[in-house]
Amino acid sequence: MATVLDLGLLEYFGLLFPFLLLLIVTYAVLQKTKVLSGEPNINAIIAFAVAFLGVMSNSVVSIVSFIAPWFTVMLLFLILLLLLFAVMGVSEKDFLSAVKNNKGIQWSIIGVALIILIAGFAATVGQEFLDAGNQQGELSDFEQNTFDIFVNTKVLGMLLLFGISVFTVALLTGN
Repeated sequence: MATVLDLGLLEYFGLLFPFLLLLIVTYAVLQKTKVLSGEPNINAIIAFAVAFLGVMSNSVVSIVSFIAPWFTVMLLFLILLLLLFAVMGVSEKDFLSAVKNNKGIQWSIIGVALIILIAGFAATVGQEFLDAGNQQGELSDFEQNTFDIFVNTKVLGMLLLFGISVFTVALLTGN
């Protein structure tokens, strides 16, 4: 039975959304950085070619489909944070200057973006890489192997020492 909330029709647009996202992001980056050309038409052709080639690969479509909602959640969180600060009386210029000048905020945003990208690559091609290098008698579940790595005592000890060293350097240098 058809309902108003039936979103099954959106499955047919499964390639259109990643194509548009790749096209828009590539064009915006090319226009902003002027890496290849300052000409908008040339940048549009390059962005179209990158988006078309990206949609031809199932892995790229899977990665884009995985990371797009997470970046949307991150953007929504930043907008709600801006709204929260606006309610408390902080102006938008002060918020933007804090984001531009505070290295901690910048590195936090970059860190979250890298975690999202790594999770996207791991969820998409992690099992394929594991199956390609799998020898007899090894575990063949990527998620279980990843969990086993993070709860290993050597890895946890290394992360603890790394965290202590980062805070030691930050506190000793005063930055």
